[in-house]
Amino acid sequence: MFFHGGYWQELSKRESAFAAPHCLAHGIAYAAIDYTLAPQATLDEIVVECRAAFSWLAGNGATVGIDPGRLFVAGSSAGAHLAAMVALTAPTVVKGAVLVSGVYDLAPLIGTSIDEALRLDATTAARNSPLGLPLKGFPPSLVCWGEIETESFKRQSRTFAQTLRDAGARSEDFEIAGRNHFDVILDLADPATELGQRTLGMIRAATSS
Repeated sequence: MFFHGGYWQELSKRESAFAAPHCLAHGIAYAAIDYTLAPQATLDEIVVECRAAFSWLAGNGATVGIDPGRLFVAGSSAGAHLAAMVALTAPTVVKGAVLVSGVYDLAPLIGTSIDEALRLDATTAARNSPLGLPLKGFPPSLVCWGEIETESFKRQSRTFAQTLRDAGARSEDFEIAGRNHFDVILDLADPATELGQRTLGMIRAATSS
């Protein structure tokens, strides 16, 4: 399941099918998830929608050719945040997470231009920040970012990956050379790239055990 980015207020599933050909070529079903964008929905509501989408696939995936016992989540930027929030509520059902250039601590967004549509306060930011939530039992994860990104994105990813490991979760973090915040996700399932190789490897390892 792929959750798109756009700071919770842009893009949709229509721009999110780029990884489908590579996934299908390797026998992996691919679902791009839509959610109501801010300000039409609050961040709390967006998280609930994404969790509901996951729950539907977990309960009904077999009817559309998806194995509900082998579900993985992935996302870029705001989508990585949403994928992490989904994984937090279903750690035993989510078999792995691929989190690319994510936002895991929302507090720094309060009062910024990005926050105009989100209308965050300290309480809302805290309950929607994966970095501050209990991470014990989080599924295996790949946490990565592009070489050509701001230090803030790099720091959030490194910190989240280390916090996952401190909580006993298996998490690999790495930087993708030559990629920026917007094009790094295009490598998601491409076997010719580092991210694609690692993603496909994680799925194979988890589904063959």
